[in-house]
Amino acid sequence: GVLRAERGEAAAMLDGRRRQEERAWRDMASQLETARAERDEAMVCLLEAKNKLEELMYAALDSDKKKVQSAGESAQEWWDDNSESASAADLQAKVAELEALMAKM
Repeated sequence: GVLRAERGEAAAMLDGRRRQEERAWRDMASQLETARAERDEAMVCLLEAKNKLEELMYAALDSDKKKVQSAGESAQEWWDDNSESASAADLQAKVAELEALMAKM
């Protein structure tokens, strides 16, 4: 009977460990899902900011006001240097800067 009891305990221990592992895997999977969703959202923000900045840049370059054109040119230079590495926040800041400038004109 002793052997059977020990075997039962060992099985219960293994079972408990397996459940813990499954729980850990589920936690990891859900963290991964969250990270993916956040990354996708960040990509969308990035693309929106890039599009907006591009639109503003072209509008500025087309403007007949010299100050707006030079703002467009400096944005173009900044874009050439940074558009690949810029974060959504960088781009949004640049958009806001250009919008403010153009609004004043």
